Amino acid sequence: MNIGLSHDSNVILLCGLPASGKSNLCKTLIEYLTKLSSTPQSTYCRLDIWYLEFDSIYNEVKTTQDIASVDQDTSGSTTTYWKMTRQEIINQVQSILKNEHLGEEPTMRTTILPLFKPTNTIQLGVPSPDGVRSKRLILLDDNFHLKSMRYPYYRICRDFNSGFGVIYINRDVDDCKVYNIEREKRDDLKLLPLIKVTGETIDKMNREFEPPNNPNIKWEFNNTLTNNNNNNNNNNLDRIESFWNEIVDLLNKQLFVAPSDTIVDTQQRQQDRQVCENNLIHQLDIATRSVVGTLLSDLFKKTTNIKNNNNSIITKEVSNYKKSFLQFVVNDLRKFQQQQEEEEEDNSSTTIKSNPLFIYYLSLFKLNLNNKFGC
Repeated sequence: MNIGLSHDSNVILLCGLPASGKSNLCKTLIEYLTKLSSTPQSTYCRLDIWYLEFDSIYNEVKTTQDIASVDQDTSGSTTTYWKMTRQEIINQVQSILKNEHLGEEPTMRTTILPLFKPTNTIQLGVPSPDGVRSKRLILLDDNFHLKSMRYPYYRICRDFNSGFGVIYINRDVDDCKVYNIEREKRDDLKLLPLIKVTGETIDKMNREFEPPNNPNIKWEFNNTLTNNNNNNNNNNLDRIESFWNEIVDLLNKQLFVAPSDTIVDTQQRQQDRQVCENNLIHQLDIATRSVVGTLLSDLFKKTTNIKNNNNSIITKEVSNYKKSFLQFVVNDLRKFQQQQEEEEEDNSSTTIKSNPLFIYYLSLFKLNLNNKFGC
C-alpha cells in the first residue's frame, strides 16, 4: 500500500460543532497512519504529521506574558485571544509550508510561539539510495464554523501548491450537546481550564454556522468531504481505511481558481485598500514607537555608567529594527486586506486597535524586541 498523496504538503481542516467528534477523528487517523508503517509499502516515504488543536494553542497563547500585556492595552476580552490564536495558527502553517521548522529560529520571528515541530513522524517502506521522500500532513482541529475562518487556508494552499481539504462533521446539534456533557465527566477528555463550552455556546454556533458544502462557494465545495454519520463510525479503525482513501482523493484534487475577470480590482477598491493599509501601518508605527521609547528608557536606566555615544548606537539599532519589522508586516497586511475584499466582509465597525492583526503584530514586535535586546 502507498500513502497516495500527490502533494508534498497537505492541509486538512476539521470543521464542525464542538463535541462533534473532530478530535477523535484526528486521533484515529493518526493511529491508522501509524499502523501503516508496519505494512509492506511499494515505495519509501516519510510522513510528518502536525496535529494543531485550537484549544491547546489558545492556552499557550493566552499564557504568553507579552500577549497579556498587549491585551490589557486593548479590549482585554476572550475574543481578542481567540483572534490572536487563529492568526498564530495561520502563521505557523505558513512557516511549516516554507520549511522554516527544519532550520534554526529566524532572526525575526513570524510567530508568537516557537515554530511547531511534527507531532508524529511515520516511516513508510524501506529507505532507498535515492534518499527520503518527505510528505507533510497538517491536521487543523477547530470549529471553523465561519467561511472567513477557512478561506485563509485555501489561499495559503493555493499559493504553496499544497493539498487542501475540509472534513465537515455534520453531527446533530443535540447529539453534540449530550456528548459535550459526557466528555466533561471523563478524565481523559477534560477541557483546558481556559476553554468552557456550554450548551448555549453550541446552540449559538449552530445558528451562525456556515457549512462548507455550499455548491455556490466553489473554492471550498470542491474540496469538502461531508460526514453525516452521527454515530461517528469513521472513528472505528475498521472503517478508517476507506475514509482515508476518500481524504486522499480530496487532497489530490486541483484547487478551484476564480476566473481572472472576477478578481481584478477596480480603481476605487485599490484606493480604499491603500487608505486602510496606510492607516493600519500608521497606527502600528505609533504603537511600536511607544514600545521602543519604553524599552530605551529601561535600558538607559540600567546602563547609566555607559557613555552617551553607546546609547546613540543602541537607539539607532532599535530604530532600524522597528523599520525592518514594519516592512515585514506590510505583506501580511496586504494579504489580510485582499482576503477581506474577496470574502466581501464589512469591517467598517472595526477600529484599528481591535483589528486582530494589529494586536497580534504589536505583541510579536514586543517579543522580537525583547529577544533581540535582552530586556
